[in-house]
Amino acid sequence: MSKRQEAALETRRKLVEAGEQLISQHGFEHISVEDITNACGCSKGTFYTYFKKKEDIVDEINRRPFDQTIERLLKEDSGIVEKLMQYFNEFMDNVQYKGLRIAQQWMKNVADPSAFPDGGVNEKLAFDYCGLKELLDQAVEQGELRQDTPVDALSWLLITELYGMTFCWCMSDGAFEPGDWKDQLSKLQIKQVLSDYIGG
Repeated sequence: MSKRQEAALETRRKLVEAGEQLISQHGFEHISVEDITNACGCSKGTFYTYFKKKEDIVDEINRRPFDQTIERLLKEDSGIVEKLMQYFNEFMDNVQYKGLRIAQQWMKNVADPSAFPDGGVNEKLAFDYCGLKELLDQAVEQGELRQDTPVDALSWLLITELYGMTFCWCMSDGAFEPGDWKDQLSKLQIKQVLSDYIGG
């Protein structure tokens, strides 16, 4: 990687970290792109080199931890049920760690159809779907799940469970503990959903 590329990655990282800190402190609606760039010593134009709009930084904040989770789980020797339970746990742990204000803006981004005029889906939602699909595809390739496993449908089903849980937490304004739900949901749901497809 060249020095220029390294500098670009560092600038992007600073923008994301400044955005995360400001959103957590003040809420998304109360900060501007200029606030973010001022906090990390960049020009306002620099922001638009990396992001099209302020909302994009929320997706980036919520994407970073999941790259590492999927990469690690794909390398583990545990079974698909255990991998998905771990994914559920880490997903909600990360959502909760990032904080309610960031989660609320993230859900708002996902739920706003005007943000996707071409009929597409939010990049973060697509990213999370692809991560689950990778895990399920690997289980099919390794013979743990049957070849006729409806991987696409199961990936969407599981990610909507997690997004639904996140959305409920946001709607309650943090009134309940997501950790309690994630444990129950992963134990009750994952084995049941996969039960018809496990084995040759």
